[in-house]
Amino acid sequence: MDALNGFFNSLFNIVLYPIEGLGALAVLTIISMIFMPLSMLFFKRFSSQKGIANAKGQIKGHMIAIRIYQDDLFVVAKSVVMVLVNNFKYLFLNFAPFLPLSVPFVVVVAQLVIRFGFAPIPVEERDLSGMLAGQGTMIEVAFAEGHEEDASKLSVVLPEGLTALSELVPGPSDGLAFMEVAGTKAGTWDVEFQLTGGEVVTKRVVVGTMENAERLMQPERVQDFWMSWLWPAEDTFASDSSFARIAIAYPDRELAYMWDGAGGVFLMFLLVAFVIGGAAIKIFDIQI
Repeated sequence: MDALNGFFNSLFNIVLYPIEGLGALAVLTIISMIFMPLSMLFFKRFSSQKGIANAKGQIKGHMIAIRIYQDDLFVVAKSVVMVLVNNFKYLFLNFAPFLPLSVPFVVVVAQLVIRFGFAPIPVEERDLSGMLAGQGTMIEVAFAEGHEEDASKLSVVLPEGLTALSELVPGPSDGLAFMEVAGTKAGTWDVEFQLTGGEVVTKRVVVGTMENAERLMQPERVQDFWMSWLWPAEDTFASDSSFARIAIAYPDRELAYMWDGAGGVFLMFLLVAFVIGGAAIKIFDIQI
């Protein structure tokens, strides 16, 4: 999965490089204009267009029969059954081709989220006494099933760009550990997580502003195969790793004309995709 995610990361770096400067909304619109027509053509090619049209016609016909022969209980009952049967047929004929389309949809949305959904941890200023004046950011470590006790063996080595605001707080009974940190120097840093006498892993953390941020940024590094589809910017933990998930609370990125953060990226892409997809259905004469 890491190799596949690496391929998609590189592919989207190439595709988005000429247009990233236009802003998130423009990028989402352009990607939707490419993705949705291709998806609709795929749907037309691999769906039963005649079957869908026939199912819709059957539903419409039996609904008319119910209206016309409403005094004939036998005809009404038969028509109601046939409406239900053809509804199930219609849903199946639409759903089956859309199922494989969910894979590229998730890939595209995940790539957009890790590029436009989050902002770096800000560099916090120190007051006159030398104390950090801003608010901290939480790092959460979750251990894999059967490795919960490893939380008590954990130590965290912070890079130059981060400083601890709290001690590491382990919770071996829950398999969790927490630490509050603050950004002190702009850059891309690797936080090191060590188990006494055992495994060592890292989590990438970006500090600074959008001007100095790298292109790929995600709050979580995970072990789970399915979650790795959502967080493709960093390699997954090994299947036998003690670590299930390491997360850092990035701020939501402010997005003009959109809701902020990852949710805004997803909702806006969905909205634009539906509008463009609706136009593609009419242009390509697709039964849906």
